[in-house]
Amino acid sequence: MAGAVWRDPERVDEWIGELSKEEPVITFCVYGFHIGCETAATLRKAGFDARFMAGGHYGWKAAKGPMRLFESASPSQGPMPAEQPVSPAPSIA
Repeated sequence: MAGAVWRDPERVDEWIGELSKEEPVITFCVYGFHIGCETAATLRKAGFDARFMAGGHYGWKAAKGPMRLFESASPSQGPMPAEQPVSPAPSIA
């Protein structure tokens, strides 16, 4: 997803300081249940405006949301998006 940055949910304490409390944070996981929800809850407890994306990656893909391919990056950051063209987001009525 354009603008997405992968972060290890088991290492929130290591990267939480890189986030801004001035901007909302959206978390997601593969299915949109356990991991994305727990990570958002952890961020909310720390004072962030954090929400999880219901349906996760699979829901986004099913809705034909714009996507990018990933390539490997530093171990602390995890995979980062490769520069790939993306299609426009679908309109939701």
